[in-house]
Amino acid sequence: MSFPTKITLFHARNSEGKTNLLEAIYYLSSLSSPRNCHPQEMIRHGASGFSIKGRVEDRTAERDLTVYFGEFGRRLWMGGKRISQPGMYCNRLAAVMFSPDDIALIAEGHELRRRFLDRCLALGDAAYLQEMGRLRRILIQRNRLLKLRDKRQLPFWDEQMVSSWGNVYRGRMGMVSKLNRELPPILSSLGGEKEVKVRYRPLLIEDSEFSSSHLLRHLRERWDEEMRAGFSLFGPHRDEVLVELDGYDARRFSSRGEKRLLTLSLKIFELYHIQQVRGEPPVILLDDIFSELDETRKEKVAGAVLAGGQAMVSCTDMGMAQPLLPGAGIYRIQGGRAEWADQG
Repeated sequence: MSFPTKITLFHARNSEGKTNLLEAIYYLSSLSSPRNCHPQEMIRHGASGFSIKGRVEDRTAERDLTVYFGEFGRRLWMGGKRISQPGMYCNRLAAVMFSPDDIALIAEGHELRRRFLDRCLALGDAAYLQEMGRLRRILIQRNRLLKLRDKRQLPFWDEQMVSSWGNVYRGRMGMVSKLNRELPPILSSLGGEKEVKVRYRPLLIEDSEFSSSHLLRHLRERWDEEMRAGFSLFGPHRDEVLVELDGYDARRFSSRGEKRLLTLSLKIFELYHIQQVRGEPPVILLDDIFSELDETRKEKVAGAVLAGGQAMVSCTDMGMAQPLLPGAGIYRIQGGRAEWADQG
């Protein structure tokens, strides 16, 4: 498929494959599914794997990106050359996806909000992306020792954990500060009337200063508890991220409409943040989101799309995407096949 127009609409009835197409573009960008599922779940029933190929052009170069996932895991290519480190591949294509399921960012647990902070940080900081890879390796080793109830090597891995925790903590706190500066006016522009605040609450850290000696002592005191669980109960992978409205936890004390408004505000923040750190707009992916918005918010989102870069928009009703139609290209999708239809 090619996308000759700035805005491309994917028009189809439900269950015809339009979301799969947006998911493929997002996976090519971030190596993760916007639905927060394992890549194994993305494989078509009866197939052994999947591959996604795309040609990406930015201000500096044009390059081919290829991802394959199958029985032996994930393989990456860039410009026809095999890439062994995901960090060399990531951020070559920046994309932000909006979908009705994004409400989970507010309505569900802290993991999604941690991942949101980490994604925003990694887009502009290669060192932070490397730190996240280091943290994953530390957790694998530490969890193995906890399952084996082996205390001999735990002091070393505790030191590694605390070192990584400090780097992640400082990065996330910086992003929370930026959110608290930029999120309130975004929410207000969408009609939100309450005060929004994001709070980062790390476990085992009782004051505003990150103390390595304090954390090492507390980790050691909890070895037996973690060994009973068989995995690391404390660390940056368990820290809490709260979004509050007028001082109350929005996850527990906000309406569905308020949660949706907060979610939309966070995604628009992500879009603006990527444009700031990269100096060019990301690809915008909208998955049937206009059916969820009233006219005021629909115009706000359409304005952000029209002011940005390339956009791909799925819809079941062309009327819902009316603000984007002039000049947009249209693909009609049926039975998993896309056919170029027209230009609006």
